[in-house]
Amino acid sequence: RELPLMAQAYQRWPTLHEELNGALEFETTGHLTLIERLQDLESAPARVLAQRSAGIETNLLGREQVAEMEPDLAPDILGAIHCPNDGVAAHARVTGQYAAAARALGAAVDEHTALESCEFDGTQIRAVRTNTGERIEINKACILVANSATAGLLESAMDIHLPLWSTALQVLLVKANQPVNVRHLIG
Repeated sequence: RELPLMAQAYQRWPTLHEELNGALEFETTGHLTLIERLQDLESAPARVLAQRSAGIETNLLGREQVAEMEPDLAPDILGAIHCPNDGVAAHARVTGQYAAAARALGAAVDEHTALESCEFDGTQIRAVRTNTGERIEINKACILVANSATAGLLESAMDIHLPLWSTALQVLLVKANQPVNVRHLIG
């Protein structure tokens, strides 16, 4: 589903800072999806083909090629799917610039406000209520941030089930004995 968006993103990100009137700190770094299991290595050519078919430059790399690109990775990496046009940006800055652009076009952007309920007229949201008790009329459109709470709001009000879920990621902070230079996004 995301492949058409990925192809469009390659066209937009390099000049998005001009449209949003601010530095987004976008940098093309390339992305390596590491392959650590034989079964994933066997299915990787199909993924590469699907991405190429969508117009996304993608290559399947062997162990040696990955080690040349990222020498500090574990030696048991079998290969990687490489997308050289992927990149990174300052996420908080990008979000702030989008909010500023939306405000300039007349949108109301409420930050740090929890949405507690939606009032529907058929299939359209007519108003929302916040955790402060404020009722906000919707004139043209309402964008609900798609987090795990959004699914519950829509399910209770309209019996719509969105396939959203929360994931508790585990993070372990460590200090390297020696500096590690990571040059690509790693997945």
